[in-house]
Amino acid sequence: MKKKEFFYKGRHIHMVGVSGIGMSALSAFLLDKGCKVTGSDTVQSNDIPSKVKFLGEQSEKNIKKGIDLVIASHAISIDNEELKKSLDLKIPVLTYPEAVGRLTDGFKLICVSGTHGKSTTTSMLSRILIDAGLDPNIIVGTRVPELDGKNYRIGKSNLFLLESCEYKESFLHYHPDVLVITNIEPDHLDHYVTEDNYFRAFKEYLENVKKGGVVIANGDDAPSLDVIEGYEGHKEIVSFLNNAPLNLKVIGKHNQYNAWHAIFAAKSLGVKEEDAIKSLEKFEGTWRRLEYKGDFNGAKVYDDYGHHPTEVTVTLSALKHEFPHKKIVCVFQPHQYSRMISFFDEFVESLQAAYYVIIPDIYEVRDAKEDIDEVDVDEFVQAINEYEGIDRAVNGEGLDNTANILKRILTHNDICVIMGAGNVTQICDLLLK
Repeated sequence: MKKKEFFYKGRHIHMVGVSGIGMSALSAFLLDKGCKVTGSDTVQSNDIPSKVKFLGEQSEKNIKKGIDLVIASHAISIDNEELKKSLDLKIPVLTYPEAVGRLTDGFKLICVSGTHGKSTTTSMLSRILIDAGLDPNIIVGTRVPELDGKNYRIGKSNLFLLESCEYKESFLHYHPDVLVITNIEPDHLDHYVTEDNYFRAFKEYLENVKKGGVVIANGDDAPSLDVIEGYEGHKEIVSFLNNAPLNLKVIGKHNQYNAWHAIFAAKSLGVKEEDAIKSLEKFEGTWRRLEYKGDFNGAKVYDDYGHHPTEVTVTLSALKHEFPHKKIVCVFQPHQYSRMISFFDEFVESLQAAYYVIIPDIYEVRDAKEDIDEVDVDEFVQAINEYEGIDRAVNGEGLDNTANILKRILTHNDICVIMGAGNVTQICDLLLK
């Protein structure tokens, strides 16, 4: 007897937090399977497919009998009124990673994980697999030109390429045939609390790799080597030292690493190395990953998602290497008070690479009141300036005022990067439009 599809045609699925980059992509796959999809969120993202019925902000009124399944973003609190109403009505509830785990069951699954570079590596591999005619299904945590500006692709093959995030052990719901680990560095300590817990999650993820699968890991990253030590399955080790620099359109040594991880993954699927390299030479980059947005008063303006000290460091280093005679003006919006507290000194040090720093605010998400009360922008600015005794940082006092500061100071001698995982990207529009 044929196994019934979990996401069967006509099943009514309601998505709480549907505007999220992963949730909006998942909704497209559910529509493709013939499901009826409704969704709610604080804002209606352009990433949501037009056939999803958007119900507005979250409210218990959105949850009614007749809904067969509720899927909630991991950003949604268990106290959310829609989730509580769903439980009252005995409607099954899945988190986003649980639902994606169900969706990808039965596919040949390629998962890209790691602290940094997941989205770019997944996007690069997307380009390679599409060019190779392998017609993959794809979910990635950013918008990609190769996917017509979308964050997903619905293919007709049995290949499924997935960016797999470690937050709250999300990736433990996936069982990859090919697992890429770009690098490992402690993050999300609001959840993991300790570095050991963070590393342990990656070790557990290795146990999910299917028999006969392959793990591709960064051989120049000590934590990655520590995590895969003892793994008895097939391993491929990527080392920049053993591979020639690639002729890429995207800048930075970190993108060389991302590219080689994508190449190794493609080779494991039968793509020739030379064909993979040709594809990557045409790769244009992704949304908010050192994305060139335009010029203002002669200064090139880039938009970047970096929100971890290492990401700040590699982004600023890439810009300094590409534009050695320019001054780097960095607008940095810390993402989460809890992350700010965990990595305060590291952020201060990483921003020394910029000539001038503007901190518009701290982006609040999933933050406890005690964390919000512990740190503020002025304290951060003071620490940046005291590190080397140079007044290189100021409080931007909001997005609008920060944009006005940039309009006053930027010249043709500058490179400007707008950086952070929150709403700081809006400054690009305030500056350039």
